[in-house]
Amino acid sequence: GWEKLSSELEEWKTPKGHTLYFDGLKSPGVDDPDKYPFLLTKKQIDEMRIDPGEDSPRFWTMRRGFMPPDGIIWSILNEKTIQQYHVRDTAIWSSQPTMVAGIDPAYSAGGDKCILYPAKVGMSNTGEYAIEFQEPIGINLVAKKDQLMIDTLCENIKHHLNAIGCTIDNVGMDCTGNQWLLADALEKTMGNTGIHRVKFSGSASDEPISIQDKRPGRDLYSNYVTELWGRFGLYVQNDMIRNLDEEACKQFCTRLLDFSSADSRKVTIESKTILRERLGYSPDEADAAVVALEVVRKGLNILPMSNKGGVGSFAEDEWEELAEIESEYNEDGFSDQDGIEEDFSDWNELNV
Repeated sequence: GWEKLSSELEEWKTPKGHTLYFDGLKSPGVDDPDKYPFLLTKKQIDEMRIDPGEDSPRFWTMRRGFMPPDGIIWSILNEKTIQQYHVRDTAIWSSQPTMVAGIDPAYSAGGDKCILYPAKVGMSNTGEYAIEFQEPIGINLVAKKDQLMIDTLCENIKHHLNAIGCTIDNVGMDCTGNQWLLADALEKTMGNTGIHRVKFSGSASDEPISIQDKRPGRDLYSNYVTELWGRFGLYVQNDMIRNLDEEACKQFCTRLLDFSSADSRKVTIESKTILRERLGYSPDEADAAVVALEVVRKGLNILPMSNKGGVGSFAEDEWEELAEIESEYNEDGFSDQDGIEEDFSDWNELNV
């Protein structure tokens, strides 16, 4: 985890090699800007120290080139949130739970497998609902001479659904683009209908943000994929998510939230294309978990019992406040107004 590293280190070993870290504050351009005009200069650093400030995510990423300290990272989850809300713990059931599953047909997005992510849903011994994720199942594509690849995939999915005891009406699938074809084919293979089709594309919905915040989702989220991931954070904040696997946790922690869109008063999640370029992989397990949660929310009608902090670790008003401040910055990170100095210290304890 990032807590084991420090911005004061200049190098460290990794499981696959060795990392060299070049702090922007130590740029050769600081001492000799005439010789190194293409490198970071003291003037650029000092300007960003004032606006948006040394504690801002932008200063850490654009001036220091290091992951911002815990509390100012823009993502749905982080390590502290995962620990605080028992996301990695298992559930103890007071009654027999129901099995649901989310399917992300990752193959259609350039991968070579799809992810089936099961979860048990029911009343825990605390008297509250819990969603306990099981081990995600990666289903590889298999090419056969006498059978279409989609039919082979459906047969494999059917086998796994039967093995975990999940009925078709408790299955959700990412049906963005032409992936609805797989949903149709799976229903045919299962001999029944009822798959919850979840589309990650399009605008945010008119559904309430939460039980207490009756505003439509479109007032907070810029698109539907951000709304889906944001709702997952809301369930985490209500201490309802259990046993989320390590890979999905990592994906929820590394997919960033962006306030630089045209409508910066709304939150937007990092696009999958940018995420792949930045990290080299797609958040397939997290997407499948989000789909499974939609089955819980819409199919089983199990909602967060109370809003303890909104999306991720920010309350909605805090999202809007931060977004409003962000809207004052132009593309290169400097404020359009001279002399503006914002104090971010109040946010240091917030975990996004």
